[in-house]
Amino acid sequence: MAKQEAGQGHNSGLTENQERALFFDHLNKIQSSKEELEKFKAAHARLFKAAKADGFTKKDLEYALRLRADDSNGEELLEERRREVRIAKWLQHPVGTQIDLFDEDRTTAVERAKELGKNAGMEGKSCIAPYDGSTDQAQAWIEGWHEGQKAIFDIKKKKSDEDAPIVKAAAESDDEDDDFNEAIAGEADEGDGED
Repeated sequence: MAKQEAGQGHNSGLTENQERALFFDHLNKIQSSKEELEKFKAAHARLFKAAKADGFTKKDLEYALRLRADDSNGEELLEERRREVRIAKWLQHPVGTQIDLFDEDRTTAVERAKELGKNAGMEGKSCIAPYDGSTDQAQAWIEGWHEGQKAIFDIKKKKSDEDAPIVKAAAESDDEDDDFNEAIAGEADEGDGED
């Protein structure tokens, strides 16, 4: 059986923001579980399986956790695989912005603020910008936060829509169910006469 690449599967129709929000959803659940791993080992394993079903490997998520905990400038991680660089970029880590060891990060402060706000929105954090409210960075952070929240909303709506076909199919086939229900009612009436 061929290995399934991350991002493939039933979520392949997602936008970059939706995929990113879905990633943060899994990442936050896994990080929370990891802190209490001894007590929740079974639940922790199920969370990794859910992330894998959405195309995120355990290695991807463990790498993201390492980046969150890394206070250095990430030089030891610069030679990791391209996929890890992509995740690092999502997390605004130096590995994600420093593709070449000698290439400087050209992201403006406003662009960086917006990306950080987007991440905060996707992670479900409060809309409190870590910048002075009169600055362009604060406005960009808030704009990004709203985009992150929208991506979460879109993911939840998409998941609820995926669950809905069973209900829709049942509602659309009421005529067929009437025949079935009449047959059941007829059997019940016959059963009542035998008592």
